[in-house]
This record gives sequence, C-alpha cells and structure tokens, in this order.
Amino acid sequence: HLQANLQQQFAAYIPQGWLGAIAHKAYHVLTLQKSMSDKLVQCVQELLPDWAEDDLLVLARPFAVAMRSLDTAIVESELSHVSCQNWANVSEIEQARASLAIARYALAQLQSSK
Repeated sequence: HLQANLQQQFAAYIPQGWLGAIAHKAYHVLTLQKSMSDKLVQCVQELLPDWAEDDLLVLARPFAVAMRSLDTAIVESELSHVSCQNWANVSEIEQARASLAIARYALAQLQSSK
C-alpha cells in the first residue's frame, strides 16, 4: 500500500527502484527507538553508498523537524529540481535531498495509518 502510494505520488521524479527501497526500509525503521533523522538516513543509506552517515544526518535534519504533517507540497518543492527521466544527471546532493524528503513522507504516511 505504501509503495503504491509513493509510486502514484512521486514516480515522475525518482526511479521506481528507489521508491520501492525507501518504502521497504520505512516499514523496518518505523518502530525503532531512534531519532527521526536516524530513521530517514536508514531509509536512504543503501541507495547512497558514497555518502557518509554524518553527512546524510546533516541533510536529514531539516526534514525531520519540518514535516510534522503529510504535506506533499514540501516534498514536491524538494523534487522540483529532479525527474525520473534525467535521474542519472541529477547531482548527488539533489538525489539525497529528494530521497530524504520521500522517506519523511513515507514515515509520516505509516505513522498516520497506525
């Protein structure tokens, strides 16, 4: 259900394989006793193997704090620079930010459905 929701919302921006991986990890990290930033990093870390965990934590922090609701506008503004068609040409930092934004949305979706 979550993966289908992410596909519907964000398939134009980010490759399906990434969306599936984020959805899969979101289920696993949801119940961990960790900070939201740590959960976000765990959702995207495997997709961004060249990134140090500390660097991802810095990028994750604003998403952990800002998105208390299911506001897709915040996610979509983050995705405005990327598209699935040119994903290979998107900078690594934009890929990371887009992935973290979607991970935050995914976790918010899971929390609200509890």
